[in-house]
Amino acid sequence: MKRALLYARVSTADKGQDYTAQIEELHQVAKQRGWDVMGVEPNRWLCEYGNKKYGLSSKPITLEAAKFVDGSFDVVTFWDVFEHLPDPAATLKEVHRVMK
Repeated sequence: MKRALLYARVSTADKGQDYTAQIEELHQVAKQRGWDVMGVEPNRWLCEYGNKKYGLSSKPITLEAAKFVDGSFDVVTFWDVFEHLPDPAATLKEVHRVMK
């Protein structure tokens, strides 16, 4: 089974609710097509909101802190993330490590 990781970073609650709905749509489409999907969202409230309301399987953590095993994912997507990252190059290095 193919594995996908969704990485969302949203800073406001109002935007977060709409944005989480968009993430949920991508999550559902990927699952319908046979993907094992999970997500990371550093904002604990948004993570819990998305998991509860939309049935997402996200962790309230950054990609780097999640410590996924090498080669864990076939694809990694970013939604509204790069402008919030303290070190985008380090995050991309981590993406390279966790992708097959």
